[in-house]
Order: sequence, then structure tokens, then C-alpha cells
Amino acid sequence: MTFVGTDALGWQELLNKQMVEAVYLMYNTAIRGWFIPILFIVYMFMLYNKTQNFTLCWVIGLFFVSLYGASHFMNEISMYVTFLLLVFLLGGVLYMLIWK
Repeated sequence: MTFVGTDALGWQELLNKQMVEAVYLMYNTAIRGWFIPILFIVYMFMLYNKTQNFTLCWVIGLFFVSLYGASHFMNEISMYVTFLLLVFLLGGVLYMLIWK
């Protein structure tokens, strides 16, 4: 059974039983390649607001960036943004260790 004339974004991936790729393609195209970095920034903001702990945010951020860097969803500019956020988190961790 084939469908002809379907040009909805991500439809071909759904027909190939690739649900994660279809969802990623749809959202990533809608916000011009910044889907995962926006999720990362929102998640780090929420995690810090709930825990008030820079160390936990930095460790979780390292896990996230290592998984994101190993995936095929990565683009070069968004990796710089996520690493920049991790540098600021590491600065917060070092500040808390040294001066407090």
C-alpha cells in the first residue's frame, strides 16, 4: 500500500516506521535547526530552578552533550551553544567550590 502525493514533512519517515526521526524532522524544520539546543536550555533552566545546584546541572549537561554529540541529529552551531552553556555551568561549579 503506497500513498502518492503526500508531501507532509516527516510523512515518509512515518511510513518507514521511524517515529523519532519523523518527529525530530517536523520540529527541527519548524524552528530552523534549534530543536535540541532549545530543549537543552529549557531543561537546564528547569533543573537549576528545582535543585539550585550547579554541579548537578553540569554533570547532567555533560551526559546530554555527549549523547547529543554522538547522535546524527547534531549540527555544528548548536554544539557550540551547548558547550558554551556547559562552560558557564562549570564556572558556577568552580565558583561554588573555591569562594563559598
